[in-house]
Amino acid sequence: VVTNCYGIGDYYDDRSHVIGSVLNKMKNNSRQINLIGTGLAKRDFMYAPDLGNIIKKLLQVDATCSALNVATGQHLTIKQTVETIANKYQYFGDILWGESKDNGVIKKGLDTTKLNNLIGPFDYTSFERGISQVVNDFKQTQL
Repeated sequence: VVTNCYGIGDYYDDRSHVIGSVLNKMKNNSRQINLIGTGLAKRDFMYAPDLGNIIKKLLQVDATCSALNVATGQHLTIKQTVETIANKYQYFGDILWGESKDNGVIKKGLDTTKLNNLIGPFDYTSFERGISQVVNDFKQTQL
């Protein structure tokens, strides 16, 4: 089971996951964007190349027949996520938040104990660094 992945060449659409949707809204609305929920919900985001490297590591360990969670174990609020994207995008419009009833699950995360036991320590790409590369890709391919 893999957490929310993002990366260069991602699907950038208003109906896509939070990162693609936010980037599209910023591109199309210079003055303000409206977002669903209050931004307090927490999510775990993994940079796609990290997933590839983890899969390579998993191919080198003994196989198991049970499910395995693949995630960073680090959680950002949607508000932190959007603010980081806005900063990297250099979006200066207003970000308007919705109602708490639209937050969805407050914290979505996976237990990574088994993954960590199998592959040992892993140096995940920071969200700030990964999203910077995604924003650069978005600006080159979508504007």
